Amino acid sequence: VFKYAESARHYYHDAVMTFPQPIPRDLREGRELGVFLGYNNENTLGLSAKEMFFNGGEDIAAYKQAKLQLKAQKEALRASKLEVEFETKRLYYGLVLAFETERIANDLLSQARAHYSDVQEKNEQGTAARFELLQSKVQVSKVAPQSVRASNSRQLITAELSKLRGLSVSNPVM
Repeated sequence: VFKYAESARHYYHDAVMTFPQPIPRDLREGRELGVFLGYNNENTLGLSAKEMFFNGGEDIAAYKQAKLQLKAQKEALRASKLEVEFETKRLYYGLVLAFETERIANDLLSQARAHYSDVQEKNEQGTAARFELLQSKVQVSKVAPQSVRASNSRQLITAELSKLRGLSVSNPVM
């Protein structure tokens, strides 16, 4: 790993002025005697800069990793959209099938009840045997659960479709 670094420093020292004392002049040197109190200002200014010259491909690898993560996120979003689309279509066609199944089951039930009432009238007139009457009654009791099952299936799929759309389950879809 190659690194480039630059550094600079500046020091500024300003001496404190000397104060003359009431001591007579030193005749030998010809100057006043004073007291040195040290440095007044110590200002330090520093500047440092570092620049990466070569880091072994770390930046390129991070860029490629971020690019791959973005692609993965886009694919996850696409998969999620396709899943919602598939579920919506499945529930829609399931609802169409449930409506048709319920319609057919109700038609079958109404036909079985009509046949039972017809056989009951014929039995009262003596033209149909008691066995035929019992047989038509059994047929009605066999078809009735299919009608109830079809109705429950339609209600369940309607509730699932409402849930998928984010609506209250109690609100009807259609």
